[in-house]
Amino acid sequence: ILVPKSYILPLDDKQYLLPPTSLVQDAHKAGLQVYVSGFSNDVNIAYNYSSDPVSEYLSFVDNGDFSVDGILSDFPVTASASIDCFSHVSSRQATKQVNFLVITKNGASGDYPGCTDLAYKKAIEDGADVIDCLVQMSSDGKPFCSSSIDLTQGTMVIQSPFRNGSTIIPEISSNAGIYTFSLTWPEVQSLTPAIMNPYREYKMFRNPNEKNSGRIISLFEFLNLAKNSTSLSSVLISVEYAVYLREKQGLDKIEEKIGDISDSAIEDIKKFANAVVITKSSVFVFPYAGYFVTGKTNVVERLQKSKLFQNEFVSQPYDFCSDATVEINTYITGARINGTITEFPLTAARYKRNQCLGMGRKETPSYMSPIQPGILLSLVNPKSLPPAEAPTPVFTAEDVTESPQPPVTEKSPSSSTNAQAHRPSGQTRLTLSLRLSVFASLLIL
Repeated sequence: ILVPKSYILPLDDKQYLLPPTSLVQDAHKAGLQVYVSGFSNDVNIAYNYSSDPVSEYLSFVDNGDFSVDGILSDFPVTASASIDCFSHVSSRQATKQVNFLVITKNGASGDYPGCTDLAYKKAIEDGADVIDCLVQMSSDGKPFCSSSIDLTQGTMVIQSPFRNGSTIIPEISSNAGIYTFSLTWPEVQSLTPAIMNPYREYKMFRNPNEKNSGRIISLFEFLNLAKNSTSLSSVLISVEYAVYLREKQGLDKIEEKIGDISDSAIEDIKKFANAVVITKSSVFVFPYAGYFVTGKTNVVERLQKSKLFQNEFVSQPYDFCSDATVEINTYITGARINGTITEFPLTAARYKRNQCLGMGRKETPSYMSPIQPGILLSLVNPKSLPPAEAPTPVFTAEDVTESPQPPVTEKSPSSSTNAQAHRPSGQTRLTLSLRLSVFASLLIL
C-alpha cells in the first residue's frame, strides 16, 4: 500500500507531531508492505524536525517501533542518504567517521531563543563540540551572552518597561535600538527571550511553541555550563563593537567576503590565532544572489596548507537540494573545511557518524558525493539570471593589521556608593580577557 505520511505520523493544527498511528504495524501483520508519499525538502515540515528533512525520513525508518518499506520522494538524494548513511546512527554513540568541529551559533538557536540556557543545553545534548557566546556588557559592567548588542533582536524588550529607551548610535547602526549597555544586569535578566526568525518573509518560523523559552545567562554561567560538560572540546567567545564600547568609535569585525588570501596574511594570522572563521561565500562562489554555486575559491586550501582551522556559516543555494546535509557534505568532502558554525548542531553532529564515509566502505555512493559547482547553473536559461556580483577580493596582510585597543573611558559615578558597587565595564573586560586566555583564539573573517 502507498499512503500519505500523515496516515502514519499525523500533525496537530500547530504543525507538531502527534503520536504515531498503528497503520504500519497493522499492515505488516496483514502481510502488506507500506510505502509512504508526501516527502519534499522545500516545503514546511513538522517543527519537531528542526527544518531537517533527514530527521523526517529517519522518523519513518528508524524510530525504534516500526519502519516503513519504502518512500516516494521529490528528492531521492535525501531519502537514499537518510536510509543508507544515517539510519540506526545515534549522534552520540556511533563511531565517528568524519573529523570536524561542530560550533554553535548562539547555541541551538534554531530550536530555542539564542544564547539562552535552553539553547546551550540542547546544543550540548545534540553533540556540539564548541558552544559560543557573543559577549555583551550591561550598564553595570556585567558580561553576558546575547545574539545582538541591540536587545530588540532576540528579546521582547519592546514589550517591556524599557521600550522607550530606544536610541540611534551611528557607530553601531543607522536604525534605532535598545542597547545592552543601557540596561543593568537585573534589568536584562527580566527580559523575555525571543527566537530569531531569519526567514519570516517566507512565512517560515522556528519552533513557535518555544519561541520565548529559556533565560538570558551571564558569561560566568556560560563558562560553568561548558566546564561541567564532558563532551565539549572548547568554547568560542566573541566580542563585537569592542572599540565603541571602549572609546565610542570604530568596529572590530571584518565582514567582507574574500576570494583568496595571501601568504603574508596567513603568516600574520598565525601570530595570534590558531583558527579562522570564514563565511561560506569565501569557500564557494555565489555570484547570482546566492541562488547557484558557480565555482570554488582557494581560500580553504591555502589556509589548510598553513595548518589553520577553518569554519563557515551555512545556508542553501539550489544546488544543495534544500538539504542541509547535502550542503555540509559538499563543504566537508568537496571543500575540505574543518568545521561548521550552525544554528542546528544536531544536523552537523549527526553527519560525523556518516556510515557512507566509513573506513571499511569500498566506495562512496553517488548520493554522498559533493555537489559540483556550476552543474545546476548550466541548466538555467541565462536570461533568467540576475546580474552577477563583482569578484571577491584577496585578503592581504594589510587586512590583518589591527591597531591597539584605545584606553577605557572611565564612567563618572553618580555617587560614592555606586562607584564601589558598579565596576566600569573596561575593568570587567580586562578580567574577562585574562580568564579566557586558556581558550583557542579565533579570527572572524
